[in-house]
Amino acid sequence: MNDLSHEGRPSAGTGSEGGQLVELAVEGMTCGGCVKHVTTALEAVPGVTSVQVELEPGRARVETANGADALIEAVEAAGYHAKPWQEAS
Repeated sequence: MNDLSHEGRPSAGTGSEGGQLVELAVEGMTCGGCVKHVTTALEAVPGVTSVQVELEPGRARVETANGADALIEAVEAAGYHAKPWQEAS
């Protein structure tokens, strides 16, 4: 079972291939096309090895060799708003 809650810590953990799992809250997605657009934007970021975007609850889980900053920039450039998942709670 994966417990992706990280109480009191940034929403980034150790990934399976030496990367880290970054969870982002993504605002502005309204349909499956938005999910695909955000997924494509995140997959284009160097160092990303895996992307999972969910319309509800508006979350992206990204396995990356880098931190959240480039991921947030990619989502914003695609026309959506993003921030680390725990800040959205």
